[in-house]
Amino acid sequence: RKLPAGVRVGVVAFSNTPEVVTVPTTDRERVSEGLEILLPQYGTAIGDAVARGARLAHDAVADADGTVPEARKGEAPLGAVIFLSDGFQTQGILSVEQGAEEALKLKIPVYTVALGADSGVIEVVRFGEVWSIPVPPDRESLARIAESTGGEAYDVRDEDKLRKVYENLGTKLGRTEKPQEVTVAFVAAGAALLAAAGALGVMFQPRLP
Repeated sequence: RKLPAGVRVGVVAFSNTPEVVTVPTTDRERVSEGLEILLPQYGTAIGDAVARGARLAHDAVADADGTVPEARKGEAPLGAVIFLSDGFQTQGILSVEQGAEEALKLKIPVYTVALGADSGVIEVVRFGEVWSIPVPPDRESLARIAESTGGEAYDVRDEDKLRKVYENLGTKLGRTEKPQEVTVAFVAAGAALLAAAGALGVMFQPRLP
């Protein structure tokens, strides 16, 4: 809820495939309800998820001819993706680079957030036994996505920093052309979105996409 009121927020969850949970909307309660049904999953299709999130943001702000108006110098972008991930790509059709290329073609910047520490692990139960699986974030790939699309990369290792990242991004992306006219689509991609727009309390759950 810390984003400007006119900012539309959509949610794309992903594991082995991306799925639109909430289309871009100013209804924070609707976004919150969509987040509440998300559960940790296995598999990480980063390229597919970046492309799907970019398409969702693009379609929300595109003109009738299907093009996104250029933001004037110094102004926030009309549409953007915040992409959260705590792992490397393990599944999917598009590579990380191909996903970033799709976002660039659509003129949608991607702001990436690498979650967790290099030593991070999750515990899963398989065949009655508990297995510890390393889940270091792929900071290099996320940084390349952000750089190539005109976004920024963030490294988050605790809840307080994540909140600050959201507050910072809210000031970068919130913009309206005139009173009461919504012109920003803000798409957050992640299977446990960790309080998109401040709608929910921040929680780290295994396994994030």
